[in-house]
Amino acid sequence: MKIIQKYLLPIIVIALIIIAIFLDNKKSKDMLVEETQPLIFSENTAIDVFANKDSYIKNLCYLYEKAVVTNTKPSVYDREYIKLTIVDGKMVSGVHDVLPAEKDSNKATFLGATNGEYVNVIAMVKTKGQVWQEQRVYKRADEKIYVGYQKTPEPRVKNENGIFMYNQEVKDLQFETEKFYLGIIDCNELEKKISI
Repeated sequence: MKIIQKYLLPIIVIALIIIAIFLDNKKSKDMLVEETQPLIFSENTAIDVFANKDSYIKNLCYLYEKAVVTNTKPSVYDREYIKLTIVDGKMVSGVHDVLPAEKDSNKATFLGATNGEYVNVIAMVKTKGQVWQEQRVYKRADEKIYVGYQKTPEPRVKNENGIFMYNQEVKDLQFETEKFYLGIIDCNELEKKISI
């Protein structure tokens, strides 16, 4: 029974959530979704979902921030942030928002799984009034998170559920380590920065 609670139940829950996302995606094709919201786990919902009073939740926040010099505004920033909620070290939900100072923003909520190092999710993305779903992969290391992308210029493939997926295995994706990454930040500090 413990094996079922530990392994089978989380897999079933993840499958049901992904199916619900796919079904919701079919509805959203006919109408524009104004806001997407992440699946939020509290201590009580984690206990309900995993049927385990010892379920634990870890919240992590990451930020990329670069000052942009313009003639009109003295201190504006390109910002990109990721908020992760990890349940029992396996299931992940969160937000990944790209907020350039002078361009359109790209906002996403996601749900997926992690092995501790890689975070593999399906994201619902919204930008310029468009909404779509895509696979995103992140790599966590040394209090940083790196956004994955394909080494080859091949486009992602749209699967039968309308989700854009990578052509490559997770281990074959490129994760820039020197040029671009998001550094870990206290989640309360992140909220202060993005509310400005």
